[in-house]
Amino acid sequence: MVPGTFIRHANPENIEEVLRDHQASILQIANASGSLTTTGKGAISALPNKREVEELLRS
Repeated sequence: MVPGTFIRHANPENIEEVLRDHQASILQIANASGSLTTTGKGAISALPNKREVEELLRS
């Protein structure tokens, strides 16, 4: 999820600008992803997909 945010907005020339402008949403996505990951078993299999993260952020 978080890498997707970077891919959509960043390139090597503007990475600092993207981090500054999207810091809050990047951190929200990272926190939601992390919290969902702790509810699953395993390392990779516990990683949430985009839909799961978006549902958590809407709740």
